[in-house]
Amino acid sequence: MVEPWLRGTLAEEDAVRRGVLHALELAREDVARWCSEFTEEQLEARPFGLPSVAFQMRHIARSLDRLLTYAEGQQFER
Repeated sequence: MVEPWLRGTLAEEDAVRRGVLHALELAREDVARWCSEFTEEQLEARPFGLPSVAFQMRHIARSLDRLLTYAEGQQFER
């Protein structure tokens, strides 16, 4: 499958915004591709005591939320 930025989509967006949106689209596609068949138990598993896949996905989402909040000039609230 061709990566989002090579598909010619979002041409109406400026280059920076288009790059961010394509990166988010690729991340969504990767999660669907690599994690869609995992059970909840597998997502929450902690092999060798490492953080779970679910933890990592929540961390990414919350970090992105914080980053976008700051980019909008607002304060992040927990």
